[in-house]
Amino acid sequence: MWQLIENGDRCQNITLRDGDSIFIPTANDSNLTQVRQLALSKLATDIDRPRSVVVVGEVKRPGSYVVQGGNTTIEIRLGGLPTVTRALQLAGGVESSAALRQIQLKRLTSIGTEQIINIDLWKLLQQGDLNQDTIVQDGDTIIVPRATNIRPAEVTEVAKANFVPTTIQVSVVGEVVRPGLIEIPSGATLNQALQAAGGENSRAKRGLVQLIRLNRNGSAVKREIEIDLAAGINEQVNPLLKNQDIIIISRSNLNEQVNPLLKNQDIIIISRSNLAVFSDNINVLLGASVLPFVRIIQAFGLTPR
Repeated sequence: MWQLIENGDRCQNITLRDGDSIFIPTANDSNLTQVRQLALSKLATDIDRPRSVVVVGEVKRPGSYVVQGGNTTIEIRLGGLPTVTRALQLAGGVESSAALRQIQLKRLTSIGTEQIINIDLWKLLQQGDLNQDTIVQDGDTIIVPRATNIRPAEVTEVAKANFVPTTIQVSVVGEVVRPGLIEIPSGATLNQALQAAGGENSRAKRGLVQLIRLNRNGSAVKREIEIDLAAGINEQVNPLLKNQDIIIISRSNLNEQVNPLLKNQDIIIISRSNLAVFSDNINVLLGASVLPFVRIIQAFGLTPR
């Protein structure tokens, strides 16, 4: 049948007889070029037919979605194909931590086995390989894994993709100029979030912040990070942020000791230094011993120098 699809060889489309049986075996491996060709041929399901798929992993809103052609982020359908990136758009887009090279599409066959199709969306972004944006089928599951090693040079390129959220929201609380919920571009780092919040104020504990990340299973992870404003993307000192992250900047213990806030009716006492106390005591002793001589000199009208 590939001869019919690719070359238009109608000899492969033989005439059927009464009682014939047609058996279509499951492919042992998947070729993305052939998958797309088949999906667009008359042998496949009508391309306009909606199909239900599940999207899990590093996306903003994992779940089940009905995918159609066109831009799925707006109500008006503009044409197009029901592809993987359409499904990712419906799921709110991929997280900055997504491993775009290792996306998997799981497809159940008619005999109950599972077919795995490997997808590399980085090739779509860099090389324009549309075959990577394969057409989904009803019942497909799209798995977006977490990247184990984020490449800083790729973050900016990925953030421009239409299947990545434009912005994320994080909370910056504590000793910053403008604490609260802020909106930052997708793919932004901890340093960029601190700058968007106006930076640390004079009471902040310099160089150390806490990052709280809420997991989908309801748990939370808290990390203490020694920030470096000159660092690029770095998981240790300048990590990429995810939606709903919380950044806490604590007060400096040192500042609380040497520069506290004052309250009404406070009394400020400035004590003498040890050197000043010693000097004053010497002056007292010397003053007591020389005072009679000074008075005698003054009696003769002389001024001591």
